Amino acid sequence: MHWFVACWLSAAAAQQLPRKLQPPEPRHQQDFTAYTVNKGQFRLGVGRLDYGVLDNFSLGTNTVQWVLGPNFYAKVTAIQTRRFDVSLQLSAGGVYDQWLMLVFGEDTAFEMNVIPTTIRSSLIITPKWSAHLGVTSLSMNAVGELSAGQIIEIYEQITASDALTQELEDLLADTVFANAQARLTLQQTHFAVEYRRNRRDSIIFEANSYVSASGLISGGVSTVSDEGSEANTSIGADFRLPLDTLPSAVSLSYQWSWERFHLRVGIPLTPANPLSTVQALELYWLLGPSAPSPDPTR
Repeated sequence: MHWFVACWLSAAAAQQLPRKLQPPEPRHQQDFTAYTVNKGQFRLGVGRLDYGVLDNFSLGTNTVQWVLGPNFYAKVTAIQTRRFDVSLQLSAGGVYDQWLMLVFGEDTAFEMNVIPTTIRSSLIITPKWSAHLGVTSLSMNAVGELSAGQIIEIYEQITASDALTQELEDLLADTVFANAQARLTLQQTHFAVEYRRNRRDSIIFEANSYVSASGLISGGVSTVSDEGSEANTSIGADFRLPLDTLPSAVSLSYQWSWERFHLRVGIPLTPANPLSTVQALELYWLLGPSAPSPDPTR
């Protein structure tokens, strides 16, 4: 009984202190971790919006990507222990009409969707240190009338690489496929380490890398001879290649976490990859119920 009262008084006293004097809160991050926002909370950020349906389940959307097409995701922390957690995030990317018009103009005769699936794990090493690992499998599907040039352009846009451009040009020539399917799968790894000085201040190292790409491009071509006979032919390309030549997105950031307002400012360590700048900067608000005080017994 005395132990319970002492813990309760300790938590109450910590709550009254300024956040920079309160003990660290290990599960306060969501974007690069296995954690979700608390039940009933809204995370309103520049790049994303999340809502906590349950304490281990949230729904969200990437607001920036709405310029390309609608997108939603659901994240659940499926494994929860005292120090180790694992989450699964499933996303639904709509038809990217705006992206297609931006790249190819208005005369596109095909549709494309992008579906990422992410698994993340988080380990609380000490109250001040935690490590986070994850992997994303990003599947892209395009269906419709595709020219060889459009197929190659999709590949180059998604992978940011022209490693197979010449091979695809030799294979596909100037063919237009009436019933084409292009499927591309990218594998991406995530790694982050956070050092929490207190409940307000933390330092974050983050690295995201594409490791491989695989795909299948196929389609049919119908030809009609001068005599009126019709012939149907098909052509396809199946490939897999490592993407270790692509620069990783690596950043080092400092974050201030007040009760509602959160600001992250950092340095992109690999400026050749634009994602390193994006992940080094973060600004968001937490609306709804306040987060519980850190457990003083941990």
